[in-house]
Amino acid sequence: MRFGPPKVKYLKPAQAGTRALPEVEEAHVIAGPASLLVKIRVGTPEQLQASLRRLFEVEGVTGTQTVVVLESFFERPLDPHPPAA
Repeated sequence: MRFGPPKVKYLKPAQAGTRALPEVEEAHVIAGPASLLVKIRVGTPEQLQASLRRLFEVEGVTGTQTVVVLESFFERPLDPHPPAA
């Protein structure tokens, strides 16, 4: 997601806005041309479109870039007990 300037002003509203959407599984502040990486899980293209419309309602959001996963090889959960370094 991209935000209008100043970006820092929109981080708290973005956190609240993305947290309020049940289809958002993850949201991360990132480096680069975008400000947030948001992982959304929906079942249909229509649900994706509806979700994107709701994201645009979040204060400060000026754009999105969508990548659709066609197939997943695996998803690795976070290990709650990683080996000591």
